[in-house]
Amino acid sequence: MVDLEIIRNKVKELEKETTDKIKIVEKLQEINECFLQNYIIKIYKLEIYPVEVESYYYNYNKIDKKLIFDDGLCHKNELQNGFVDNSEERKRFGKIYFHRRSPSKDCKINTGYGGIDICLSLGDYFLSILIRSAYINNKMECGINKILQRVLEIKRWTKVDEKLERKYKDIENEENVLKQRDYKIYNSFISHPRIKNNEYFKDNKYLLNTFAFDELKNLKNNFYTQKRKNEIRDKYKPQTIN
Repeated sequence: MVDLEIIRNKVKELEKETTDKIKIVEKLQEINECFLQNYIIKIYKLEIYPVEVESYYYNYNKIDKKLIFDDGLCHKNELQNGFVDNSEERKRFGKIYFHRRSPSKDCKINTGYGGIDICLSLGDYFLSILIRSAYINNKMECGINKILQRVLEIKRWTKVDEKLERKYKDIENEENVLKQRDYKIYNSFISHPRIKNNEYFKDNKYLLNTFAFDELKNLKNNFYTQKRKNEIRDKYKPQTIN
């Protein structure tokens, strides 16, 4: 039995923060760290051991008409929303969400720029974790599209065609893709901004990218140039969880 209460409790703590953005970011970092420390993803026979994740969070209180938090990049797709309206389809906590650029789950997907999230929302807001880097079959895969392609290879689904959306839904409807690690292998993490010196990300300074510190040397993609690694190592101190 997978103990999802560990991560559920972290999400419930996040829900209580409704005014202080600094504390909200801290709670999102704790969720990232908890996820890295405690869980893997298993889709059919493919086991994904995340080492780098990124939070997406958008919460608007419709009753009070108050924006609680907007990270600036959350897709706000309904599959990232955990609102329960007595429909089993809407119970999304712990399920996979394939990136879509539209709020509609039925829009076409561009696999040239995609990724996979785990939905962690427990209510009428959008919360998910993107898998940026992970060990898959003991090989480090860096980059959101590489992770996506490895998942699509399960059933040879790399070709883009009109049936792709249906294929994605097959995986998105899978239950129990989150599994507990046999033991906690990471206990030191760094959270940092998504991208620096990029016009598109200039207003997104929240530290919502989190990785296992010991894996910094193994992260190899355009995001982690050696200059960027040095900057992160010098500027952002690892936080240890016992």
